Amino acid sequence: MIELRNIYKSFDNGFTHAVANTSFTVEEGELLGLIGESGSGKTTTLKMINRLEEPSSGEIRVNGQNVLD
Repeated sequence: MIELRNIYKSFDNGFTHAVANTSFTVEEGELLGLIGESGSGKTTTLKMINRLEEPSSGEIRVNGQNVLD
């Protein structure tokens, strides 16, 4: 249902990496919790899934469709 493939997100022209090489799949009916320290990229990852932020590189698919389409 939701698939992230090699997602990167950087700010400041690539100097600040918020998310680096993140990949996972959440199947229909599954629950996912993102756990980590403050500043580890949890919120940025979720914002990229719902398009409040766009990934610097990589691919996010929801129901098989790229969210950037």
